[in-house]
Amino acid sequence: YYDSPWFFMYFTGKDLKIAEDGTFRYETEVLLPSGATLWISRSKIELFLVPGGELDVTINLPEIFYSQSRLLSRKRDGVTDNCVWFEGDYAGLNTELLRFGEMKSLSGADDFYADICGMTPQAYKKYLFRHYEDMQKKLVKNKDMSQACRTYIRANLDMNLFSLIYNYKSNLSYAPMLSGRKGVKRADMTVDSTSYFKEILQLDILHTPEQKYYNYYTDFVKTATGNFRDKFVQDPLWPDMLLAGRASRNLSKCMPLTEEERRTVDSIASPDLRQLFLMRNGRIEAELKSELEATKGKTGYKIVEVEKEVAADSLLQVITRPYRGKMVLVDMWNTWCGPCMRAMKSLKPLKEELKEVVYLYIVDETSPEGKWKVMIPDIPGIHCRIS
Repeated sequence: YYDSPWFFMYFTGKDLKIAEDGTFRYETEVLLPSGATLWISRSKIELFLVPGGELDVTINLPEIFYSQSRLLSRKRDGVTDNCVWFEGDYAGLNTELLRFGEMKSLSGADDFYADICGMTPQAYKKYLFRHYEDMQKKLVKNKDMSQACRTYIRANLDMNLFSLIYNYKSNLSYAPMLSGRKGVKRADMTVDSTSYFKEILQLDILHTPEQKYYNYYTDFVKTATGNFRDKFVQDPLWPDMLLAGRASRNLSKCMPLTEEERRTVDSIASPDLRQLFLMRNGRIEAELKSELEATKGKTGYKIVEVEKEVAADSLLQVITRPYRGKMVLVDMWNTWCGPCMRAMKSLKPLKEELKEVVYLYIVDETSPEGKWKVMIPDIPGIHCRIS
């Protein structure tokens, strides 16, 4: 599950726990009507969520996986009607997004980054406007789409165009890496910013409330209050949104607010926005407390204290001293690091085979102590947390 990325975006997603009877339930805080996604294998299910709402999703898992198998694969756009059904708030719009959700973005196609490799900024802009105009024509011609779906998709499409052109430098720079194309010569990135951004600053969406339907609206706010500050009438909510962005770092990693972040939340004027943060923080604290209780009685791990006075260049020597004469595997990781988790999982067979090895796990203070203590009982070995 990928939440609405307004403030609490999970970059690695959140695994949903499935009960024995095949059901799952997940609650999240929503400030305004906004988007989220469910990923099942390679299938992406677009969701539209509203504050105080409830959405029931029924998923045909066998059909989804059959459709992706080598022998039974069928060419399809997204997920078809016989795989997913919705009931509850805005079920109709969510059903439409199964068919039309991919139209929200100009960069969603598999070949997008391959296409833009080596382009100049001007060629890149022409490429985007050409695809944008094609998508607009499809929206106009499509008679099966409701007005609500059309409005939501058009708002995200327009804002996506603005974002892609504004961020031309990073998109063109990362294109070779993201597409896997090697040896692509990078074009000159120099542009005249006044003329280059002229067309996107004239987009109607930038001056209507519908811009808030954009899943990455907070990114637009940073731009509109930063480099383009003189181009927009400042929304009264924007200062609070900037403060909220500063206070969202830990909550985005499913960790409680720090003291500094709590003070930042207290300075937010909007009561709804403050409540959003306090609700999520309370839920995360309750989950951590429950998880910590569940670790009681677990064995196979040991916590070693490391004195803060130990110099950085002698740290490994001090930590490994008790295990001289033995083979030691040192794993530097952190609770927020997705690749670290995957590496640990791949090492499990090795640990079962090589029991004589000492497995030493080191995190630093960017891993909150509470989250660390919840995770390490399931990671057999020696654990220490350093400054």
